[in-house]
This record gives sequence, structure tokens and C-alpha cells, in this order.
Amino acid sequence: MLARVVRQSFRSRRCISSSFPRFLEVKEATEEQKYMMENEMAISPRVQAALDAICELNMLEIHELSQAVQIKFDIADMGMAIGGGGAAAPVQEEVKEEKTSFDVKLVSFDAKNKIKVIKEIRAITGLGLKEAKELVEGVPAVLKKDVKKAEADELLAKIAEIGGVGELE
Repeated sequence: MLARVVRQSFRSRRCISSSFPRFLEVKEATEEQKYMMENEMAISPRVQAALDAICELNMLEIHELSQAVQIKFDIADMGMAIGGGGAAAPVQEEVKEEKTSFDVKLVSFDAKNKIKVIKEIRAITGLGLKEAKELVEGVPAVLKKDVKKAEADELLAKIAEIGGVGELE
């Protein structure tokens, strides 16, 4: 879009405002800018009308328009780009979300306590004997999904008490 604004301003060859410093005046297009303008897609009449209206604005009005667009469309302020290259995106701090739900997983157990582990798994999950046995024999296996931290800690304590090793995911 910036290329279109530049192209239109080059066509009209008007100064933005005589009250602004010379560096804010419209300059002649470089070869690269001319190439970009010539190879750009054709734009619809409504967009062309909006572009023409924008080209008639002075720098203060363009700044106000820019701020209004950022607010209207919830666009983050990227700051002022300096130099010929593109501006780097601002580094945002990583926000770590605290987990509120956990998966309790049986990682391993003592072979001599297999029966105790199966009984406890039946009590924890509500499974039948056959399903609990298959679950215990297929370790590592998830016992419960999406449980709160307090409940998950209780389950881990029960698993450790009977000779098993559990973990939270």
C-alpha cells in the first residue's frame, strides 16, 4: 500500500506542505520504486478513491489516520522504521501459562507389588479387573487426564505409596 501512496504522490509531484522541512517533501522515484509501481496490480475504483483522498492529506493528518487505523483494527504499534531494510518485530516476553489441568501417568512399578498396583489403578480409574491389568502391564500409561493439581498430587502419592512411579504431564 505504501508503494501506491508513493506512486500517487509522485504522479502529482506536489509538496506535502510548505510548512514542513524539506526532507518531508515528495522526491523523484528511484528506478526500483518505478519498477514496483509499474508491476503492481491494478486496484479497484473504491481503493483508488481512498488512495487519492489519503494523498491529499498532510503528514499530521496521515499520522492521525494511521493511529485511528491501528486502534480500529487492533494493530500493534511497530515504531518507526529507520534505514533501508525492514524493521524487526519487537521482541515480546514469553508469557508462561500455568497449567491448571494435568494428566497422571504411571511410568513404572515394582514387579512384586503388581497386584497392589492393579487394585489401586482400579480404584483410581474405575476400570474393571481385566482393563486395569492391561493398563498396568502396558506401562507407561496415562491413568487420568485433565485433573486438577491437588487431585493429581494425591494420585501420585497413592501410586508412590504402593510402589509405583508416576508423573504429571
